[in-house]
Amino acid sequence: MKIGIIGATGKSGLALTKEALKQGYQVVAITRNPTQMPNLDNNSRLTIRKADATNKSTIKNAINDIDVLISSYGPTIDSPQSIHEKVAITLIDIMHDCPTIKRLLVVGGAGVYKW
Repeated sequence: MKIGIIGATGKSGLALTKEALKQGYQVVAITRNPTQMPNLDNNSRLTIRKADATNKSTIKNAINDIDVLISSYGPTIDSPQSIHEKVAITLIDIMHDCPTIKRLLVVGGAGVYKW
């Protein structure tokens, strides 16, 4: 099974990436900045792809061969409040457009931002 993880360089995303690799899954780490992805022992089951969670076409290109998509996207404190809605709409559209993806899991954090 191949798992795509959006936000793979973040705290939750990196933990999910490490655990999925540990359990033997193929992992596609999806991030805006691939240079921030730490070296995970040159794991042959890890592919790193650049994409923006708010941009449907970049996400579609990054996930064209996965079975399960996990979004651990978390906005920065400087992100506009509407970013959550934009990412949610993008993920819903992706699921409609990519019938080979069997599941979408969304991981949320417990951080508090002052808007």
